[in-house]
Amino acid sequence: MVACVALTHYVHAALSYLIDTLCNEMCNNSARKKAMNVTNTGSTNMRVAIRCNKALRA
Repeated sequence: MVACVALTHYVHAALSYLIDTLCNEMCNNSARKKAMNVTNTGSTNMRVAIRCNKALRA
């Protein structure tokens, strides 16, 4: 159980870092600032990732 929680935390941290890096490189500043300013980053990062994906496809 502890290992599972630790792994989930690690994966979440890695995904957050990856999304932040992608947004830093390719998305607009407002999306990046919102991601950084909100403390509950889980759902926010997902929303930013969706926004980034749409922006990249456009």
